[in-house]
Amino acid sequence: MSEAFRRQGYEVEHTGGGGPDGGVDHRLRRAGRRVLVQCKHWKNERVGVKIARELLGVVTSESADEGVLITSGSFTPETIQFASKNEITLIDGAALSKMIRAAQAGRKSEVNQPAFPTTESEGPQTPQCPNCNSTMVLRTARKGANSGSQFWGCPSFPNCRGTRELDVAEIA
Repeated sequence: MSEAFRRQGYEVEHTGGGGPDGGVDHRLRRAGRRVLVQCKHWKNERVGVKIARELLGVVTSESADEGVLITSGSFTPETIQFASKNEITLIDGAALSKMIRAAQAGRKSEVNQPAFPTTESEGPQTPQCPNCNSTMVLRTARKGANSGSQFWGCPSFPNCRGTRELDVAEIA
């Protein structure tokens, strides 16, 4: 996993291991941004919203810019909704496999793809970034005239600033 993040230009500090890690498995730095990563190796159980809330607490406590929650399985709809309203990016098992395969093949991969389950029954289908073709993530505007509204944003922000409007029917 560390190599996949390195290929995205992040400096990676691996913090997970034998003892307690404070809810953080990796600390990432790139372009002045700090990102905390937590991994859950749950193939047969969906990662619930409690885990995402705990990660947000650590992100806030450490004044990080974002949290990334990774699982080898999938996320509950509540987790997806919570993450979309906060600075939490979700990487499910399918996206994780893509990242690992790309790293093993020596290619660059999008760190934050996809942020949602890949089946239609579990959540919205994620569009591709119009600028760099990455799988986009659901974001919530925090400032300006659109504050509080959701939109699709590029996972490579701030390097890529691609966005797409979110159709309300996508999250209904």
